[in-house]
Amino acid sequence: MSISDFKVKISDKMDKDIYSIIEKSLLNTNRKKLDNEINTLALRIVNEPDLGWATQLKKFVHNNPIFIKILRDKLSKSYSDCDENMQIALINLGILFIDEIGYNWIKKFIKGGVHSFAKYDLFSFLVSKNLKFAKELDDEYVKSNFGDFIRIDTNDIKVLVNAVNNDENNINVLEKLIDDTPFLRFEIIEYIISLLRSDNNFEMGQIFLERILSSKNECVVQLAFDILESKTAKKRMEEKYRYTISEYIFSSYINLNNSSSILLKNSLKGLINNTKKEKKFDEVSFAARNGIKNLSENDRKILYETAQNYSKTYVNDADLNIIRIPSNEKWDIADYSYFLQEYFEQCNREAKELAKILGFPVLVDEFETKEFEGCLIRHSSLIKPIIVANKVGKSTGRLNFTIAHEIGHGILKGHDRISEYVCNSSDICEDEFNTKINEKENEANRFAKNLLLPKKMFLKIIENLNFDYKNILKLKNKFNTSITLTAMRWVELSKDDIAIFYTIGENYKWWKGSETFFDKYNDKEPKSIIKVNNIYNAIENPSITIEDVYDSDEWFEEKTRYKFFIQSKCIYKNKVLSLIYIKEDL
Repeated sequence: MSISDFKVKISDKMDKDIYSIIEKSLLNTNRKKLDNEINTLALRIVNEPDLGWATQLKKFVHNNPIFIKILRDKLSKSYSDCDENMQIALINLGILFIDEIGYNWIKKFIKGGVHSFAKYDLFSFLVSKNLKFAKELDDEYVKSNFGDFIRIDTNDIKVLVNAVNNDENNINVLEKLIDDTPFLRFEIIEYIISLLRSDNNFEMGQIFLERILSSKNECVVQLAFDILESKTAKKRMEEKYRYTISEYIFSSYINLNNSSSILLKNSLKGLINNTKKEKKFDEVSFAARNGIKNLSENDRKILYETAQNYSKTYVNDADLNIIRIPSNEKWDIADYSYFLQEYFEQCNREAKELAKILGFPVLVDEFETKEFEGCLIRHSSLIKPIIVANKVGKSTGRLNFTIAHEIGHGILKGHDRISEYVCNSSDICEDEFNTKINEKENEANRFAKNLLLPKKMFLKIIENLNFDYKNILKLKNKFNTSITLTAMRWVELSKDDIAIFYTIGENYKWWKGSETFFDKYNDKEPKSIIKVNNIYNAIENPSITIEDVYDSDEWFEEKTRYKFFIQSKCIYKNKVLSLIYIKEDL
């Protein structure tokens, strides 16, 4: 049976028909069919108002949010064609928002003359929502009909909102008040919407909405979702979150430890799917828009098509079954990576697989732009950012680091406020303290390093090993990392006199020493041209490791003080990484 088969008479049979049809629609995953069914219902509500729809709809307002949301969308375009009684009924039921219809419409409605029953319904609603406005419309009518009406004063709601904003523990009080005083929910919704509409009070409403969205209480999060149903609230929050509005709403649900609430799931899906539907995909709102301009035309096309494909996907139950990252103000960057270690092991230390169970879509492809390493795509229609990595000329270990770096951009605190994460070779640096790149890139590098080579685990392994290429290669394979990162981490954690030198041809590029080695050479400059046989031989024989002993003055601008034991290996084309440890004093 479809909605078009409804009987035109109000009866128990009609009640049962409506209930069974809506229930069947809600269980149906065919969104197009559901849309068509509800569109038919909306047309009948407008064209046949005398059938008593309000009585039937009241049963589904609170328990079937997705049904109400679609119906609201349909009726908001044609409510003016309804008769006055139906218009008031739809407002009373919360199917139409005063925020969307506008108070001016209500003023005209009242001035134009309204049926006594409709007027009473309208004013009973206004008195509970906006007593001041109701009295402005007709003070005498309010006094004579609602003199004994008990409501919470707006000032009391203001105190409550401020209390929640100042201390998140007051959310528990909010929950109890909502349960004990049902109409308070509507009072709060209208009050917060009025705050968000005001430039002067926007921040107060925004803080409250953020507070309740981050709550672990289903009732309170549902209140936030109800507020975001208002176009005003959603628009103002989008002004702040821009590329991450759907991502932000989605994370608030995930923070509930994958709640089993069907009501909350439907609200979440409705909110995000409506946002995705409303948002047109364009360059302006593309999170990586500036950096993408530096890519080739073909590379840009791949990224745009990828984002468009994922933006068309609706939220489903599989999306909800992902790892939740705890919110902890005291966490250091490394704490995020340590939290994920158990999951990373389950993924065989492959960052791509870890990204997937965190909910990030991943694209690893060949791109034309030489310097392009990877990027994080954010868009207002995406519930999670998309991770993209360029595999051209990259070892498995380097690719693993790139994806881990982008995961860092996706989960670290404060990184969701950055509109652009198109990372070039100079950004994704296995030395986390590269002063030539910005703070957020260094943070992502630090996260990736700690994820791939966790300190405690790595230290325990290297404490009884010699610092040489044989062991570097073993650890590289064990941890699925690059030679450079593995050697760099060893130097960073070791208490021995060791260092690494990176050269391209015979030109020195950078070096890194252990704490004790650095203490000896922090005031010495490496030679810009290092003319030693090790480097030449390594380039000529890339498949083998070249080793020898040199005086320290062949590497640093100094009088010879030490003998260096050197192992050199060509790691890519004419790029050589040399391992050094001090063999003896002279």
